[in-house]
Amino acid sequence: MAVYVISDTHFGHGNILRHRPEFESIEAHDRTITDRILSVCGKFDSLYILGDVVVYQPGMRYLEEIASQVGFLHIILGNHDNERKGSPALTEYLPLCKSIGAMKHYKNAWLTHAPIHPDELRGNINIHGHVHRSSIDDSRYINVSCEVLAYTPIDMARLVE
Repeated sequence: MAVYVISDTHFGHGNILRHRPEFESIEAHDRTITDRILSVCGKFDSLYILGDVVVYQPGMRYLEEIASQVGFLHIILGNHDNERKGSPALTEYLPLCKSIGAMKHYKNAWLTHAPIHPDELRGNINIHGHVHRSSIDDSRYINVSCEVLAYTPIDMARLVE
């Protein structure tokens, strides 16, 4: 029963390949991320995806596959979730998820899509995505964007303890 986290899956988002040139197609991209998630997360685990989950409708099949095999799926919404014509409606996430929110306090951490202001940390760390390969030069911020994690979720225990 582990708790994992990852951000910026960008399922169905063909334009993300400009920033992830290691993938030849959006199908290869989405399949790789799904396979890597399922290689570590199982039916007794929880997975938090911190935003920019499914950008276009065809990517929903990957989220559905993950939800069917992971015990508890939690989504923190990002700036690309439900922003475009052709994006899945947020109501489509509801049957797949244990929770959906804008930010979540977990142990000594704030889970958010984008980094939060230092004044709002209040003694906690901030586990976030949004900045992809970039980083904030401050040990209180931990970037879990797909690119940083080699597209594989990380066990939250490694981050918060």
